[in-house]
Amino acid sequence: MTAREIHYNALQAKAVGDFKEAMALLMQVINDYPNTEKAQEAKHLHCNLRELGGVQLDADSMKAPERPVNTSTHRREPTAEPASKYSMARMMFCLMITVGWIIVIIGAVCAVLGLATGSTAGIAVGFFYGIGGLISGLMVVVTGQFMLATVDNADNTREILTLIKERT
Repeated sequence: MTAREIHYNALQAKAVGDFKEAMALLMQVINDYPNTEKAQEAKHLHCNLRELGGVQLDADSMKAPERPVNTSTHRREPTAEPASKYSMARMMFCLMITVGWIIVIIGAVCAVLGLATGSTAGIAVGFFYGIGGLISGLMVVVTGQFMLATVDNADNTREILTLIKERT
């Protein structure tokens, strides 16, 4: 097996709680593939596992560590508005949404004015360009909102990760 495969198996063993197997597989990667990136990752994970459960690889303690069970009912309340690492992106997307709404308003005004002129040319130019502007503006607004949702998702995921790390 390659270092990548052994490392993957160690991660799988850790995920199911078989810390003994995970530690042994990590040591195999460290010893058999010492100059690889996976060996460096294995060393880091091996240290983390030892810190978590105090697992040693001697014959006396080749068992999974006892993990403390959090029976506390106290939950940390999430912050009202987590600090975003993407404040500039958030500002740009809000500006994009504002510009989109301005385009929608201009498109709606052009469409109404095009219909109000009564002439064929006025209707053709004003109405159709107005509808085009209205649709384009709505697309800009929707795109900006999708991008804001992506930034919110990144911020919320970071907050969830913080809560998970506090519990373990």
